[in-house]
Amino acid sequence: ARFTGMHMAATLLNRGIKAAVANRGDVREQVHEAEGLAYWGASIPGLFPAGSGGGESRARAEIWTNWGDFEAKATELRRAASRLVQLARAGDTAGFAAQADVVEAACNACHTAYRAD
Repeated sequence: ARFTGMHMAATLLNRGIKAAVANRGDVREQVHEAEGLAYWGASIPGLFPAGSGGGESRARAEIWTNWGDFEAKATELRRAASRLVQLARAGDTAGFAAQADVVEAACNACHTAYRAD
């Protein structure tokens, strides 16, 4: 479930939100995608129960030894994506584009710290 969720979140960000920004699309059409990322941010900690690393997982052990930081990073993604929802609903193209970068940075911050490549 975790891998599938990551894949879907990346699709929402890259093929939805970032594509809309690059193509100067109507950001009001990206509410669903932004909501999906906010829901994903809220869901992430529950997908990493203790002992769920190893095997094919790319999760680093540091997730569980730095749990507070891991949760904070997931919360930051949820917060950033929730702001993206607001900007999409408002039709604020410039604000949406800038916030899309904040959302991507939130994703990357967690992956850099907690995902093995």
